[in-house]
Amino acid sequence: MDCVMLSLKSLREESLKLAKTIEKDYTPDIVIYIARGGYLIGKEISDYFNVPCVGIHAERRGGGVKEIISPVLRIIPLFIKRMLREFELKSNVHKVEKKRNIFWDQKNLSIVKNNGKIKNILLVDDSVDTGYSMLQVKDKIYGDLGAVVIRTAAINVWSKSAKVCETNYCNYKNFIIMTPMSKDSKEYPEFEKLYNNRKIIGE
Repeated sequence: MDCVMLSLKSLREESLKLAKTIEKDYTPDIVIYIARGGYLIGKEISDYFNVPCVGIHAERRGGGVKEIISPVLRIIPLFIKRMLREFELKSNVHKVEKKRNIFWDQKNLSIVKNNGKIKNILLVDDSVDTGYSMLQVKDKIYGDLGAVVIRTAAINVWSKSAKVCETNYCNYKNFIIMTPMSKDSKEYPEFEKLYNNRKIIGE
């Protein structure tokens, strides 16, 4: 499998590239990112379009294991990290647990609902692997906001996810992407600081 390693700097460049692709045929009124992996991408794209940026969570069971072993993962050689990521993608671990716990980041739902100008939504994540998170988040947004237009974007998309949920815009297809948002990244502590200090609209 092809692999792309992204630093905080190169992730910003990829996010701007994605924004310019989106701009060709869509102008969002708001960017909603799937937390936490989509945060930096969503922020860069929302800054590019000068629109609000809010978060929504799609949590699946089993994520706590990575949290526990992340200090070890950060110091193992890159080729082993890549092998582990490839094994994760090939194993159907994400398909086994399809159900996600979807909830808005803090008070964002009430803020979005009370903004009558929001119609065109851009939903952003770092990588769409199976499509289940993207699909269930879209359903949640439609359920909460009603008649809106949602288009989706990610740095990378796996072709198999199209059977579950179409992704409208991407920079890569069928790549392993390693980003600062991954708990095994050496830049993860810096990403975590940026995420924890994120601005919540309305505050």
